[in-house]
Amino acid sequence: MADDKKLENALPEGFVVKSGKNTYRVVKVLGSGGFGITYKVIRQDGVVFAMKEFFRKELCERDEAQTISYLKSNKSTIETGIVDFITEAGRLNKQNISHPNIVSIYEVFKANNTAYYIMEYIAGVDLLHYIKKNGNKPLSLEQAISVMRPILQATALLHKNNITHLDIKHENIILTKEGDDSLRPVLIDFGLSKHYDKKGKATSTLTAAGCTDGFAPIEQYSGLTEFTPEADVYALGATLLYLLSAKWPIKASDITSQQIVEALPFDIPEDTRDAILKAMRKDKGDRTSSVALLASNLGVDIDFQTGEGSVTHLLNIGGDTTPLKISNFKKPLIYGVAALAVIGGVIWFVNRPKPTPSELLTEAIQKRDLEVLQKFADLDSARAYIPCSELFIRQDDFELGIKYAEKALSTSDSIRAQDLILTAKRLILEQKMEEKYGSSPDQTQIEQETPDNVGDNVDDNGQQPTETDAEVFQRAMASNNQNLLLSLANKGYAQAYFPVAQNYYNSGNKKQAEAWAKKAVAANVDKAKAQALLDKINPPEPSTNVDDKAQRLQTALKDPLRGATTLVMLAVHEHYVPAYYHYARQLLQQGKTNEAKQYLKQSIEKGVNTSQCKQLMEALED
Repeated sequence: MADDKKLENALPEGFVVKSGKNTYRVVKVLGSGGFGITYKVIRQDGVVFAMKEFFRKELCERDEAQTISYLKSNKSTIETGIVDFITEAGRLNKQNISHPNIVSIYEVFKANNTAYYIMEYIAGVDLLHYIKKNGNKPLSLEQAISVMRPILQATALLHKNNITHLDIKHENIILTKEGDDSLRPVLIDFGLSKHYDKKGKATSTLTAAGCTDGFAPIEQYSGLTEFTPEADVYALGATLLYLLSAKWPIKASDITSQQIVEALPFDIPEDTRDAILKAMRKDKGDRTSSVALLASNLGVDIDFQTGEGSVTHLLNIGGDTTPLKISNFKKPLIYGVAALAVIGGVIWFVNRPKPTPSELLTEAIQKRDLEVLQKFADLDSARAYIPCSELFIRQDDFELGIKYAEKALSTSDSIRAQDLILTAKRLILEQKMEEKYGSSPDQTQIEQETPDNVGDNVDDNGQQPTETDAEVFQRAMASNNQNLLLSLANKGYAQAYFPVAQNYYNSGNKKQAEAWAKKAVAANVDKAKAQALLDKINPPEPSTNVDDKAQRLQTALKDPLRGATTLVMLAVHEHYVPAYYHYARQLLQQGKTNEAKQYLKQSIEKGVNTSQCKQLMEALED
């Protein structure tokens, strides 16, 4: 019945819509939503496009000439909606926002007492139907990230231009096949998008209508009054949740963190799970604040200057699956049976289940297929890094071996990656020494020419090093030599524990960071810093007592050295707004200007320490 209603409201096939300079003939309905209907159309020159029509089906009707009509009581709502529809669609066109993963808009116009915009026609399948056609099976993590990376990049570009999409979901991401059989995800349907001025205020009317349950954040149902990139962040997190679970997310007002965790596969990495949880927090103040931060939490690089990363090679929408037909059986029965067997075999072969990317990667690891492993590694499949590095080093291609080992530094295989880097550098040195001396060098020669980041230092006479661990530590810290620091820490030199923990944390390996930070605390070396890092990794339960928070803040300000950890807890984990200004100053001392600005802005928005925050913001702008 729902489909019949959609077709009843839609323009009939063959109907011609005139823009003034072009005519568009309706071929079929592509979809409909709360704000309008999308059609496949053909322009007078034969070029195919998609056309979006503003049509509030609960408020509008059509007459026999297909002109929109509505009650006088709805006039203001409809006419304001039409103006906003034209404004937002026209803005994308006028601002020349061009990106391979954003649908292009070519023409915006009024006709039939409503509004239309013409966009590129994307032949393909949306993510909802892709999952359904594949037996409602969730995507692997590698597949899901390969799809979401370009969409994250596209959304970040919109936000850079003060535009929010406000309707990101599986149905609004189309996979279209490229010439090399890769798939390009394209973000479509800007019917709800909003533009904001420099002060963050909407330049068109805001409405709560059109929210998609499961993908729209809770604040969107009340109507957004300011620039809210967090709304799109929520939708991106919900879309990724859907891809990894093949389950439509629960409505924002009802979903819990536990339900999100239970929907995800059990073997999803902790960092990915945490990134989704942070992106889908109910309170936008607690939610991941930007697409760039969401990408960082997922371990995804979206800082591309070109179209790189705009496609995925890990999904396949298939080709022609027309079944074979048997029309004549004039031969004896035995030939007919044989023919059926052959045809059955052909059909099975053509339609046999294709291995998943995860299965292909496992097979490549087992067979040590370097060509396949390198393809996966170049697509940022973390499981491929170490075996790819090992095989290149075995082939004496040390530079590529080091390249893929360095990629693995931020994964759970970071210790093995460090070993491979050291091995490759030592082999490079041995190779150079052999070329220099005409034969394999002895150990003394190697040690004499080994750089600091490969082996131990020696004096000019080739004697054993006289440096103490403390001197080696100072040298490693001065040159930020992480390999040397790790070597000292493994030897039991306690001063290296916290720097190693911090390096692991910065690279995203929280498990190793936690282990080394605990060692630092136990050794009573850099204990305060190590404990602060542990609190970051495993935040303690926040205090709910406002008076207690105020007292803790005052205590922290009296002793800045010891109070640094308390400021982190109050501002980052407990979201205590009076601490934001002081924490921002702490961040500035650490050189984290952008993060400091975010806390200053939030404090100003909340009306706390306003004059101090504004003065500091003005100083930063200067």
